[in-house]
Amino acid sequence: MKNIIKNPVTLTRALKSRLRAWRIRLFYRQLPVQEVFSKIYRSNTWGSHADRPFCSGEGSTREGLVGPYCDKVRAFIQSQNIRHVVDLGCGDFGVGSRLLAPDLRYTTIDIVPDLVEYNRKRFAGMSVEFKCLNIIDDELPKGDLCLVRQVLQHLSNAEILRILNKLRAYRFAIVTEHVYSGPGWHPNVDKPHGPGTRIPARSGVFLDAPPFYCDAETLMELPVTTNSMLCTVVINGEHEVPE
Repeated sequence: MKNIIKNPVTLTRALKSRLRAWRIRLFYRQLPVQEVFSKIYRSNTWGSHADRPFCSGEGSTREGLVGPYCDKVRAFIQSQNIRHVVDLGCGDFGVGSRLLAPDLRYTTIDIVPDLVEYNRKRFAGMSVEFKCLNIIDDELPKGDLCLVRQVLQHLSNAEILRILNKLRAYRFAIVTEHVYSGPGWHPNVDKPHGPGTRIPARSGVFLDAPPFYCDAETLMELPVTTNSMLCTVVINGEHEVPE
């Protein structure tokens, strides 16, 4: 901090960056959730593909993050005799499409209508059903296993709690979050819904910590940067969630 104060240019840049981040958060928190994520995809906030109109970001494209995850989930599906998967916040379906299997029923959900319709056309004929729902407010389809990959990190703690209560309807839920793992770490700093995560606040969504208190078992951890990782946990339908 002393070095930053001694350098006026660095301090000015830091203040401008914080002001810009504050304005973005304020802009998105005033919008309904569906409009927020529709704007994110329309503006390519999370990146872009040369050959298709929607991109869910590095977490859906980086093989070192996607490949090991899919291997773990496939093994879990087989070991637990899972017959029906419900994928919340499927995005561009770059990850979920690798989990499809002839003997597995697969239902995906996303809140962006244009994205859902595009996925229906792109993956037509495959053993998957796409639904456009708001996972915070709407009733979710029944299933054995619920997958939630890098979704909760973009929501507020209150919204996350509402979703966690719905996950109790499933035998299992596998939740993956991009979290801070460096010095000065503290869990579940609250934020409004929007494109960003809790990483800048040296935080992340940790389901076993307040205010969530879930009995979450770590399935795998994959480094993303020096001070962050993708953490995947399993919770079962018997977990208790504070009201």
